[in-house]
Parts: sequence; structure tokens; C-alpha cells
Amino acid sequence: MAIHTQLPIHKKGIKLLSLAFKAQVQMPRGVDFVGQVIKPHRRTLRRRTFNDAVSRLKSISADGLFQTGNSYFGLLRQASHSHHDRAIIGNAIRHRGHSIKADLTKTYRRPKRFAISEAVGL
Repeated sequence: MAIHTQLPIHKKGIKLLSLAFKAQVQMPRGVDFVGQVIKPHRRTLRRRTFNDAVSRLKSISADGLFQTGNSYFGLLRQASHSHHDRAIIGNAIRHRGHSIKADLTKTYRRPKRFAISEAVGL
């Protein structure tokens, strides 16, 4: 009876494994998928998507800021390593007058401004 290392199936398996290792070296480290880069142990937002988000939040009309801000927070919630990005986007939204949830996952509506005469009932 032959040793298992001498069997044809074992030789083919070793050859396939060595091809897989060679192919792995040539592969990129992260896979770009729907605005995110998926790496072996983490997911991050693609830099271009992040830069577009910040510039859009700074220039969008006040009416669309609430929905757009919550949409970007939803996208960032899917990325496991996004706290720094969420903080920057949260600050961009806060500078426009909206409130942000403490865990950087939600935008609150901007309080409506009203005249002093309405406040005192005149």
C-alpha cells in the first residue's frame, strides 16, 4: 500500500493549494463594494464616497440635509471601522445647525426658528 503523499489525489491537492497561494498574492487587499472597502478584518467607507459625502453635506439645501445626513449615517453604520468618519460627517451636519445623536448614528431635525412675539403670545 502506498503512502498517502504518493497518491495522485494528494499530489493534485498540493498543486491546487500552491496555485491558490500564488493567486492570493496577486489579489488586492480590499474589495470595493457599494461605497465600502471590505478588508479581511474590517470594513471602511471608500475615500471617494466619504469625500463626496462631506462636500455634499456642506453644500446641500437645508431642506434635504436631514434626509441626506441620516442616509450617510446609515451607510457608515454598515462599516465596522467608521467612528472617525462618522465624527467628521456629524460635525459637518452640526455646523449646519442640526443635532446629532451621541453615538453618531442619527441626525435630528433642526429646531424651527420663531419670532419673539410668538414666544410671548403677542
